[in-house]
Amino acid sequence: MTKGIIINGASATGKTTLAKELAKLLEYNHMDLDDYYHRKDVKIPFSEFHPREVIRERVMNDIAIHPHFVMSGFGRKYSLGFSQSIVQFSCLVVCTCRNPIKTGSHTGTCMVW
Repeated sequence: MTKGIIINGASATGKTTLAKELAKLLEYNHMDLDDYYHRKDVKIPFSEFHPREVIRERVMNDIAIHPHFVMSGFGRKYSLGFSQSIVQFSCLVVCTCRNPIKTGSHTGTCMVW
């Protein structure tokens, strides 16, 4: 049975750090959406992106190969028409955010579904 945890949120809120540590602790595969989104075969890193259908196919293939996963990424950037496909395989979704009122200059988890 596929079980995934999605760590979602704004830039620089610790999504990848949290996801990597959680994946290590649970012995799950870590999937960072940046690895799927950005093309690595270009001269300037992070300047070009894969087409949506390529991203969707690669993510879904990796979920099929690694049914226990922790995924990190920024939700809005990756709303590629397959978010429902990913969410159906998840048992927990965590949204990280910056909350200066509660945490000062630090980041923290603000929502869990």
